[in-house]
Parts: sequence; C-alpha cells; structure tokens
Amino acid sequence: LRNETSWMIEVAAPGFKREDFKIKLERESLTISAELSDETTVKKSEYARQEFSCRSFSRSFRIAENSIDGDKISATYENGILNILLPKLAKEPVKQVKEIRVG
Repeated sequence: LRNETSWMIEVAAPGFKREDFKIKLERESLTISAELSDETTVKKSEYARQEFSCRSFSRSFRIAENSIDGDKISATYENGILNILLPKLAKEPVKQVKEIRVG
C-alpha cells in the first residue's frame, strides 16, 4: 500500500509475538524475519513425552535507494498482522521558474 507520504507493508504472521520479529534495512533491501520455537514436555509416572516445533520465515523487499527515511520507519503487530510504515523522503520542491543567462 502507498500514499503520497509513505509505503505500508502488511504481513500476515499469526501466532508470533512482537519480540519474535527482526526487521532490517540495509542499502536497497528491507528484510523481515521471525522465528518461533516451542517445546512441550509431559511427564507421567508411566511415560514422558517431549515435543518440539519451530516456525520461521523471511521476506525481503527491494527498496529504491534514498527513497525512504530510514530513521522514521515504524512497525506494529496486532491480531496476527505485522504493519511496517516506510515514510518517503521529502523531496525538494521543483523550482517553477528558472532563470537562463544569455552568454
């Protein structure tokens, strides 16, 4: 999603916690990754059961160099949706009048 001032990336990632995510901006690449490990142990007098599960993902997006303000990127995670706001860099206004010298 985009508007005049920013880009918005939405990632469906149910079951994770905020602290599971890593978001990294490096040159022309924005990488979103998450890893979740879970271990369950059940001990009964006649047996013991141990289960492990691991879920992870990684997504990378190409970002045009010098097109976003890296210092103002923000992210929220709510109801299984990770939202990342990428504010565009303010561009200098184009001069409407340009004076040309005659040589």
